Amino acid sequence: MNAWWWEAKSQKDVLKEFDSNFANRYLTVAGAIMSHGGSNGLQWRNVHSFCVREFLSKDTLNSFSTLRQQEIRRTLRSLSKVNTPVYIRQEMHLTMLNVIMNMLWGGTFNDEDKIRIGLEETNISDFFPILARLDLQGVERRMKELVSWLDSFLSSIIEQRMKNYDELKLNGDQDAKNEFRDILQIFLQLQDQGESRTPFTITNLKALFT
Repeated sequence: MNAWWWEAKSQKDVLKEFDSNFANRYLTVAGAIMSHGGSNGLQWRNVHSFCVREFLSKDTLNSFSTLRQQEIRRTLRSLSKVNTPVYIRQEMHLTMLNVIMNMLWGGTFNDEDKIRIGLEETNISDFFPILARLDLQGVERRMKELVSWLDSFLSSIIEQRMKNYDELKLNGDQDAKNEFRDILQIFLQLQDQGESRTPFTITNLKALFT
C-alpha cells in the first residue's frame, strides 16, 4: 500500500483525477459549520482554482516563510514555560490557525481560549450521525456561537483594512500597492483592478482559514 501511494501516478489519481471519490466521507458537525456550508461542486472548484492561482502560488507562499517561522517559535517559547501537560494536537491546530491568519491579514487571534472551545472535544455525533439532530454534547450550539464570534471578528478586520486601503488611494499613496501583501491585500487589489469575474467573495475569505 505504501509503495503504491508514493508513486507519482497514484498521487495524481487520488488528489486530482478521482479526488471527489476519495474525499467522499461524512462531514463532521464542526466542519459543516466552520466551512460556512461550502459544498464540493462547481463553485468549490472555481474557488479552489482561484485560490491556488492568486493566493497559493510558489512566490506568495515563499513570501510568508518569515511569518511561519515566527509563529512556530512563539508557540515553542509559550510551551516551554508551561509546567502542566498540554494537548499537542490542539496546540498544533492553533499554531496552524495563527499561521494562516497571519497569511490572511497579518495578525493572529487575541483570545486563543475561544478557539480552543472547538478543538478539544470529540463529538459522538460524528461517529453516529443519527444522533446529530439531538446535539447531545452541545457541540453544534457551541460551534455556531464560535462561528458567530469569528464572523464578527473577521468582519471588523476586513472593514478596517478596506477603509485604510481606500484612504491610501484617495491620498495618492502608492504604498497602498507596494506594501507587504498578505492575502487580504491581494484580494483588495484584485477588486481594485476590476476582477469582478473572480468567484472569490468576502464569505470565502472568512472561510479560508478553517
